[in-house]
Amino acid sequence: MKRNFIKSALAIALFFSLAGCEHLMEPTKTLWGSSTRALEHARGDATVKTFLSGWEECFDKVLEIATENDLTVFVSDRHNLRIVLMGFSGSISTTEVGIFFSEGETGKTKLEIVSLSPDAQAAAAKLFSENLQKSFPEI
Repeated sequence: MKRNFIKSALAIALFFSLAGCEHLMEPTKTLWGSSTRALEHARGDATVKTFLSGWEECFDKVLEIATENDLTVFVSDRHNLRIVLMGFSGSISTTEVGIFFSEGETGKTKLEIVSLSPDAQAAAAKLFSENLQKSFPEI
């Protein structure tokens, strides 16, 4: 009986993930540990930076900077314009930092850098601000 329950639960989870029902999958993601809901809710306290760049180039550059700095890319979601990283020094290795991208006026991209850890958020904002400015002017 327990085996049938597990198989049924897995089948239901697979169905909803393939059906694209994001709002139904959030509880499953929370249990699994891949939910970004807390970061989404904390966006009001984000460090905001705007760069003279299209969001695609900025997105790719953030991933490049993350790789160069040995950060773990937990989520790389071009559809929802977000990246979630872990591994910032001075923070617990599983502390998440979310970077949310918004298209502004033509050729401008707004980054919202947020974490539930103020130290991780400050470290991420400094790292990405300094490195992105090498490629794109900050506005």
